[in-house]
Amino acid sequence: MEAGRKNLPAFSLYQYDFFIIKKMPFCVNQSLILNIFNVGYSEQYLISINENILAERILQLFGM
Repeated sequence: MEAGRKNLPAFSLYQYDFFIIKKMPFCVNQSLILNIFNVGYSEQYLISINENILAERILQLFGM
């Protein structure tokens, strides 16, 4: 799991939250994250999005 966290994305919603909160200067709640990336989730797992697209959106959001 540690490797997944480094390479992004790790599909656990909690690991995803950890990445976002670490990168942003303020705390972000889960619903905001889901709205930003327009994804749904089932229990703890993000669904309905290709992991390359997810990584690309995160990088775009932070201007990387």
